Amino acid sequence: MKRAAEAQCAVKILTRDDAQQETAARIVGDRAVRSDGEIRTDDDKYYLSRTPLSHVPLTPLQAARVNAIVGTKGDPLPLLTPAQRALLERIRAEPDAGWPDAIGVGLREAWQRIAETEEIEETGEEEGSPRPRR
Repeated sequence: MKRAAEAQCAVKILTRDDAQQETAARIVGDRAVRSDGEIRTDDDKYYLSRTPLSHVPLTPLQAARVNAIVGTKGDPLPLLTPAQRALLERIRAEPDAGWPDAIGVGLREAWQRIAETEEIEETGEEEGSPRPRR
């Protein structure tokens, strides 16, 4: 729990009983939340998938952190590299350009898909389909 908090992975720590709550509160403060409800165990990057960031190539760790931060309405920009920020600006400027989905795709493959999308634009192939501008 300490390492997760230090690595900024722990946005919230869900606890199931009073002992867990007490321990977590000592470590992460008010980010410890008592919950007896159902906990989602799937890793579908729910919050990330509903933003333009879903098209930005991210490492698995970045995707997990960005998803958590977006889910709490935080600012994910400090987690992005300059190249990722530049791409995000382009995606936001032209949201209907047919950007490829990057969630669950390896970092290298996701960047390759972006490059291929831009190559289609440069060569003029696939006439009539939406393409991102450079």
